[in-house]
Amino acid sequence: RDPRLVPVRNALAVGADGMAVEAENIRAQLRATAVTARPATTSLIHALENGSLEERTEAAAALEELVTCSRETGQSLAMKGACPALIELSKLDNAAAVVAACSAMGTIGTIGANSDIVRESGGIERLMELLAAGSSKAVSLAAVKALSSLLLFSDQNRVVAREGGLIRILLPMLEQPGSKTLHCEVARTLHSLSFDESARVQIAKEGGLTVVIKGLVAGTAEWEVPVAPSSAKSPGREMSGFCLGILSNLTGSTETHRDAADAGAVGAAIGIVAATAVYSPDMGAQGLVVLSDLASSSCGRAALLGAPAALKLLLQLLKTMASWSRKESQATLAGKAAHVVFQLACDDADAAKRLAGGGFADPLVAVMQMRPPRDSKSATMNAAVWACVEETLNALVALSGLEEVRGKLLASSGALASLIELLQHDGHYIRAAAHGLIQELSHSNSFGALFKSGVMGVLVSELYEAALSGSMDSCALAAV
Repeated sequence: RDPRLVPVRNALAVGADGMAVEAENIRAQLRATAVTARPATTSLIHALENGSLEERTEAAAALEELVTCSRETGQSLAMKGACPALIELSKLDNAAAVVAACSAMGTIGTIGANSDIVRESGGIERLMELLAAGSSKAVSLAAVKALSSLLLFSDQNRVVAREGGLIRILLPMLEQPGSKTLHCEVARTLHSLSFDESARVQIAKEGGLTVVIKGLVAGTAEWEVPVAPSSAKSPGREMSGFCLGILSNLTGSTETHRDAADAGAVGAAIGIVAATAVYSPDMGAQGLVVLSDLASSSCGRAALLGAPAALKLLLQLLKTMASWSRKESQATLAGKAAHVVFQLACDDADAAKRLAGGGFADPLVAVMQMRPPRDSKSATMNAAVWACVEETLNALVALSGLEEVRGKLLASSGALASLIELLQHDGHYIRAAAHGLIQELSHSNSFGALFKSGVMGVLVSELYEAALSGSMDSCALAAV
């Protein structure tokens, strides 16, 4: 990466495949010796400050490479004046030089305390100036990627960017027709900003919900087209993931629910869950988190109950557990779906009646009886299954205010045996949920079935253990 070796590097870049292999070998050697490259680093910064345009551009690219090779080298760069020199380079009327400067600032800022030094040098403001000026695609892409890196792990950087107007710059960029790669990086940067509460408020006020939901819908369309595993990661798909993350952060506050519902958040979340349940279950789970958040408010609940596709999707995810293929992701999605049902039915008798009438009780009863495979040695698999069972219990508690649901449970010897087993589970929250369901069942006209199931002995044991320990926790109080 020494500027004097530019002709050699150019020859390697355009040479045959064998030369490309040799180039990679040289890069590997650089990585191995980067820690001892401080004299070269000093020379590069000197070239960055005093060289010709070509030398300054090459020096910026070389510095970025050395940072990538060695954290120790990267942590020494800012102390030698690299950041101010890069900012000055970014002010030149030369796209290649500006791109090199932006890329180097973004990479340098990811190491140690360097992000603070980039910020204190005015790097964030300079990158925003480039975006606001409507620079070329290459410059805009380099600037927004650098900002994304600088904002990811620094609350202070997010504050500076938000107060500097970055949200107002990025939202129109996400709407404008153009490069999917640029849209992906814009969404990534907005996602980093959305972890800041004040930024979330501003995104919502600036009409960001509509923009983000449009981006999510556009990205979902790419998930609906099956592709080979090697090409599964595309800018459009990645953009949908970041837009979903932004939407999830925004809907964490009920104040946004009405605007989110009006902007089509329910339909967008349903679409991404349906499209990614198989190909990217983590995204499907996050889509269900959005639905769960929306279901916690009256306006969001009304939007969900008014969307037949949403209820159909939730029912389908629960029913798939009847033919569980021992996939952890399947249990996770079913658990998230059960939580949405709980949020819809909790403290809303009309919603509970509609869900029960829609056939939700039977699959929930079946999922409650699911257990981790006996031969499973996967802690995450076991945790996913038990989390699913817990969410299912809570959903059944919410529905069991209805006699027809209580009757289904009490008429099933398998369900009652499973419930008795769960009353004795090691996990406190599962036991508490099981106790809650027992309490609901005790209000049934047919609660005599509980005596036949042996529940009294379990309840007495719960109290006996509490007496021995001298502590009446929520489970013991529920037993009383």
